[in-house]
Amino acid sequence: MNFVLPEPVSLPEENSRREEREGEAQEGEVRREEVGPRETAKEHELEKPHHYGHAPFGGFVILGKDQTERDENGLLMLTTRQPYIVSYCIGDYVAKDRYEIVTAWSHNNYRGLGCANKLYLETIRVVEKEGVEILLMDIITGAWDKITRSNSMIQLFTDLGLFQMLVPVFQESYQNETREGKVEQFMRLEMAVIKIMKVVRIYEFFASVSWPVWVIFFSLLLMCFNL
Repeated sequence: MNFVLPEPVSLPEENSRREEREGEAQEGEVRREEVGPRETAKEHELEKPHHYGHAPFGGFVILGKDQTERDENGLLMLTTRQPYIVSYCIGDYVAKDRYEIVTAWSHNNYRGLGCANKLYLETIRVVEKEGVEILLMDIITGAWDKITRSNSMIQLFTDLGLFQMLVPVFQESYQNETREGKVEQFMRLEMAVIKIMKVVRIYEFFASVSWPVWVIFFSLLLMCFNL
């Protein structure tokens, strides 16, 4: 599996204005028009930096192209086809120091493999470098328990009582009614990005060394309460 950044998408207003300009100017023709103050202001707004001063970052998508099939003799073989989406995690900046994951999804055939967890963590890594302090997301009730059970690192942090420090806000958000009439309750999470990455780096370092060193790891984790 490969992490692939989505292609940047132009704003609809920019596309429409570009098409108008291209349609008005014929090949080899130079047109000069008077532009009033109001039009100048519109052009100026398009040139302003978007995303609260950050470069656009839409998130991550995991693409797959290999699959297992059986040949005419019933033997398993690995074939390659056109890339398809395995999982994605999409978001945007909502403030200079805040980033919100607005949607995330994993294909049914790949659920339980930790794809979503990996995308969440990679997103946190990227936005931390951009100075983001809080990551926001809404998840359906019960989803966090599944995430915790499928990730040993998150399970360890929860068992050590670090959850409240790393996720200071965990409360009911909004409800959604499905086409079948079922009401889904969502939970609002606000994650402390800087603290999460400090703890993750400590975990990843000691996960790469021998087990006796984990004694030091637990000591450092306790120190995180004072971060």
